[in-house]
Parts: sequence; C-alpha cells; structure tokens
Amino acid sequence: MANAKYLYLMIKTHQVTGLKYLCKKVTTSDSKAISYKGSGTRWNNHLKVHGNHINTEILAKYDLDKINEFSQLCLEYSNKFDIVKSNEWANLIEENGLMGAVIGENNPMKNPKILKKMIMSINDVVYKKKACIRASDINSRPEVKEKIRQSKLGNKNPSKRKEVKEKIKKSINCPHIIDYLKKINTGIKNPMADLTEYAFKHKTTGIVLSGTKYKIEDETKKLNQTNKLILILTLKNMNEFFRKNRKINSVKGWIKL
Repeated sequence: MANAKYLYLMIKTHQVTGLKYLCKKVTTSDSKAISYKGSGTRWNNHLKVHGNHINTEILAKYDLDKINEFSQLCLEYSNKFDIVKSNEWANLIEENGLMGAVIGENNPMKNPKILKKMIMSINDVVYKKKACIRASDINSRPEVKEKIRQSKLGNKNPSKRKEVKEKIKKSINCPHIIDYLKKINTGIKNPMADLTEYAFKHKTTGIVLSGTKYKIEDETKKLNQTNKLILILTLKNMNEFFRKNRKINSVKGWIKL
C-alpha cells in the first residue's frame, strides 16, 4: 500500500556523549524514522547542549494493526535496558509504544528518580545558558572591553614597552646581577667552562700572560687600554691555536707557550 505507516522502535545514541534514548515513531519509511530526533524532555535538552549528532538503530518495525505486540516489545526493551533508572539513558518514563502519557496514581512523574533525572537535565541547560549570558554581559562592559584590548596589545603597547625596558634596566644595574654576570664571564659559574691554565706571549713587547682563557682575555683588555698596539685576545682568537686542520703560530701578535 502506498504511503502505508509502520510502528518503529529505535535506539538513538549521541555520537559525542554516548547518551542513549529509546523511542518509537509512526512513519512511512526507514529513512524518516532515522531522521526523527526524538521527543523526550531530557533527550532534547541534551541535544540543545551537545548538538544533533545522532546514531539510530532500528530494533523493530511493525504494521499498525499489531499495536499490542509492538507495545509489549517496547515494555520488554524498557525493562531490559532499565531506561528509567539508568543514567546511560535519557528516558524519564518507560516506552510503552502507545500515544500519550500515563495519568493518575501510576503517573511516573511522581517517581522521585524520574524527577531527579528531569531536574538534573533542566538545571544543566539553565546553568549553561546563564553562564553564557553572564559572560556576554561582563565582556560588553566598557572597562572590561578596554582591559581585554590592552591585554591583546601586549608588548605592542608603547607604555608597556617603556615600563618593561625600565624594569630590565634597573635589574641589570643591580649590584647582585652585575656580580653574577662577572662570575659567569670569568667561567666561575659555568660548569662547561674551560678552566685549564694557558700561557701566551706578546711577540713585540715580550709580555707573558698566564691563566684561564677568561683571565687572559680580561688581562689583554687592560693592556689594550694603555697600549693600543696590544690587541685583545678573545676566546675565539685563543681557540684558533687549537684548530686541528691547520697549525697556527700567531694570533693578533700573540704566540702560545
């Protein structure tokens, strides 16, 4: 029969969170049953928060005239999966396969466990909406906007750059920092420093300097201040004497003893 309707029993599973929902649908085709999102309160609230990312498994498909058999099957699956009590399921009441809800003394909404699941679901949505509203309200305030703008500028802010430069300048001029830098430069604080004693002689003046490379470099600086012909020996210059691929006899007028 064209456009004949069927009873579908399905499990809807959220692809991201794994929450499940047992539901029924009366429709004409499998594709329409699969596209049906579900109508449960907690389930729909969950979709609003986490998005409509749903997998569908069709458990059964019945003709409309087999409503009693279909209803029995729905109750069997409801009990099998314990959909009301289990936190893995979004159902607040058993799926009976029939239209409408049960009323009177058997109203499942009087069940404390069902009410708890519903309240948790509603509170979750309400809390997140309020949090978004508060954040939006705070960020829209002029003083907050300006603070965010300044924080994004960072070092691009001229006043910020000037302030940082002043702090660096003060820290460098601190006696403790100066003393520490001197110790590093002399190799005292450097565990990888070469502390071997060397001796170098100036070919023109005959001056002999001995000690570590750091000390000799420092002494040549002092000599250079009084005699510009005596060139400063740097660590790089002194390392020239130890190159394996060629023999060095003199560097800047100094010879190695």
